[in-house]
Amino acid sequence: MLLTTALRTSLVLLAFLHFVPSAKGQVKFERGLAEVILGQQNTGKHLVMHRTLPIGTLVGLRNPANGLTTTAKVVSKLPNIGANEKLILKISQTAYDALLASGKRFAIEIYPVAARKITHEVAAGETLYSIAKKYKITVAQIREWNGLTEDHPLSIGQKLKIAP
Repeated sequence: MLLTTALRTSLVLLAFLHFVPSAKGQVKFERGLAEVILGQQNTGKHLVMHRTLPIGTLVGLRNPANGLTTTAKVVSKLPNIGANEKLILKISQTAYDALLASGKRFAIEIYPVAARKITHEVAAGETLYSIAKKYKITVAQIREWNGLTEDHPLSIGQKLKIAP
């Protein structure tokens, strides 16, 4: 696999997808062609944007050529792009490597994945920022998932939901 150094630091996949129905008529997964394009910055995070999935949704990515999979989380919404089914995934090099994709374009399947339930118990000295950093999420997400306001202090022993 030949990739330039710049390409290895931050990857963006642009996928053109169509729905593949399951036997019961429900959407099982989306299949399409992904194209690797150079990202603007290296965040070291799995960044996923999809206009039809809510923020926080965990999705699976599968390379149908070899059956290898990885996961990513929706962290932002796309601007209104019309009726087409474009999906932009900005993923870490590790997630890309897990798919063993070759070339600038490759087939990809995207499917829903059940999010695991994580509860964090606040320890002495922890802040919302330190907890968010530990789980690679934002302070705003912790506040949203737990109904916390700006003026709501943490308590030692308090239990926080880390996923919606």
